Amino acid sequence: MVMAKISRVAMLALFVSSGVASVPQDCTAFQLLADLQGSAQQLAEKLPDPPEQPSHAILPNGRNNWSSAYTMQSMMFLLQATGEQRWAQELVRWANATLADRNASGPDGKPFAWADHSVNVLHPYVWAGFTGHMFAPLMEFSRYVMEHPDLGDATYLGRTFRDYATDYMSEFSRALNVHLSELYDDGRYAYFRFAKPVPVTDQRLNGQPLPVNMNAALFTAILHFLKAQSAAAGGRIDRRLEASLRHFVAYFNDRVLTQSQCGPVICSSWKYATYMSRAEDIGHSNLVVKFLYDAHASGLDVSESVLVTIGNTIQRLMGDDGGFRANLFDATRMPGVAEAVYYIILLAKYSPALKVKIEPVISRSHNFAYFGPWLQIWR
Repeated sequence: MVMAKISRVAMLALFVSSGVASVPQDCTAFQLLADLQGSAQQLAEKLPDPPEQPSHAILPNGRNNWSSAYTMQSMMFLLQATGEQRWAQELVRWANATLADRNASGPDGKPFAWADHSVNVLHPYVWAGFTGHMFAPLMEFSRYVMEHPDLGDATYLGRTFRDYATDYMSEFSRALNVHLSELYDDGRYAYFRFAKPVPVTDQRLNGQPLPVNMNAALFTAILHFLKAQSAAAGGRIDRRLEASLRHFVAYFNDRVLTQSQCGPVICSSWKYATYMSRAEDIGHSNLVVKFLYDAHASGLDVSESVLVTIGNTIQRLMGDDGGFRANLFDATRMPGVAEAVYYIILLAKYSPALKVKIEPVISRSHNFAYFGPWLQIWR
């Protein structure tokens, strides 16, 4: 990763526009940066550039590439923090490339999503959770554009950002219409499920709710889609979809989330999926954390205490150097589990103990996708 060196004055502007610090009149940029706590200062000294070329949504082996959306979400956080059009332009560039990678056709014969055609499936299959994961930063971008008319009016490559946002919303609506056949909603609880046989050898999936992380990813996209609808249409949104969003929150609170005493604090956990007995793992929990973080910020029935107790769980799995002693929420270890902290970083806002352990991860990382979430908690 190429590290972009930026001036202290430029970084000062970045932090001030982020709401991280106010500047005393007699304070120089150097003095202010020297006063910032460790990780913020280190970020000032080494700001990773985003990858020059957008990542493909489908890897050469046919698998879905989950990392691409994390990069776009980091750009989204930087846009929120700085208001700089540069990040809107980068996000549009990546979004357009991502949409061009869609390889699964909908009922209208046009591409709507990204099919997994790796050796893991018997024939190409569209995972609803991956659809949500890829569209989530696009829907959050659309929401931001609709809520910021000045940015919406600005142009990039001959089109306004509002035009791009409107197109992304339309494309997500098309994809969601395909996946609505997988939505279960009994008026109290809602979730997406495997409504049709899944082309894998493990038949336990059929008819079951999607793994918690996949449901969270798709409902994150839905949350921001509804907010973008509201901002664009003067409050007119899909009320049935809004109800399903609230019903998913109820389902998570009542049927998924469990809490227990762990030492002097309360910890929260959940199973990876209804059809598996194992606890959630660090890698997949990122998508659940992002949904809960956004749902709480948007006024849905997700309390701050839930974010605090999940932070308690995760920080107890980490050593002081930020490494994981265990990678499952029940403090056990499973081989092959990703130990990335993309959106787990956001929990540092609610957990000082976790923040201390995340700081060394950030200080040694060159991962652009980590920078946006870290800056987000300093806002």
